[in-house]
Amino acid sequence: HRFTAADARRIREAAAAGDLSVITTEKDALRWPPDAPAPLVLEVRIHLGAGEELLRRVLPLLEEGRPR
Repeated sequence: HRFTAADARRIREAAAAGDLSVITTEKDALRWPPDAPAPLVLEVRIHLGAGEELLRRVLPLLEEGRPR
């Protein structure tokens, strides 16, 4: 979702009414309107414990769906 200025205003007003802060992930912060006050950004890291096994299973499936 690309946040509009109206979205940002509505979110900020709802947060202010509850004495709360606006927090978003880094991914969604990129979609925040540049002219709106910036939210707090939560850095999220994902660690896959079965990395090599997961890649061995998923990569062939991704290759099947890739346009040639």
